[in-house]
Amino acid sequence: MNKKIITVISLGICGKELLTVESMNMLKNADRLFLRTEMIPCAKDLREEGLSWTSLDDYYDRYDDFDKMHTAMAEYLWKEVRESGSLVYAVIDARGDGSVRELIRTA
Repeated sequence: MNKKIITVISLGICGKELLTVESMNMLKNADRLFLRTEMIPCAKDLREEGLSWTSLDDYYDRYDDFDKMHTAMAEYLWKEVRESGSLVYAVIDARGDGSVRELIRTA
């Protein structure tokens, strides 16, 4: 049985120059990459590196309540990892991110 893993990476609010080598390698080698939002400077840098991802930006338009939005994001990511294996989820700050807290709570 393959282990289903979601790896969470903090991107910060700056460009890729502040990412660790390990974080950049994880982003580049991800089978499936998800960004909570692509409305951050680092997203442009990652695109220039040739990375592609699925953004969760549309959740902001679908939900007025952040708690419900975080729950929905976590449910979606768990569904994706169950269907296709490991994935990388990149957020601005993993320690303060509500969707990451929800991923941990529902693990």
